Amino acid sequence: PPTPTAGPQACHSLVLWFDTLFSERFCEHPVELSTSPMGPQTHWVQTVLLLKQPVVMAPAALTAAEGDAGGARAAVALTGQLSMARSRQTHRSLDIVLRYAARYADGSAGEDQVVCYGMGVES
Repeated sequence: PPTPTAGPQACHSLVLWFDTLFSERFCEHPVELSTSPMGPQTHWVQTVLLLKQPVVMAPAALTAAEGDAGGARAAVALTGQLSMARSRQTHRSLDIVLRYAARYADGSAGEDQVVCYGMGVES
């Protein structure tokens, strides 16, 4: 999210990554794997989910002080649901559905959006 001193900014996408633990139960040498952009690079990379349209966002204090970002209504959060399932196309791919809506400082919400993505490796 934007910092409290930043003005309104457009959010164009969400970035996903995962952390997983290969524990003693399944591995002789336990290890934690992270695909975080802050960690060492792996062959599994982050996934960028583009939004249908950019969402103008700003901290709640800023939207109240500036009358919702100088005329453009600024959201204080995005809320929603992310679903993933193994693709029917290839066993090494995922089908991803993102349902989201902008949330505003007054408690109201923007229109629900649904975007579908395919992510994977060709066999």
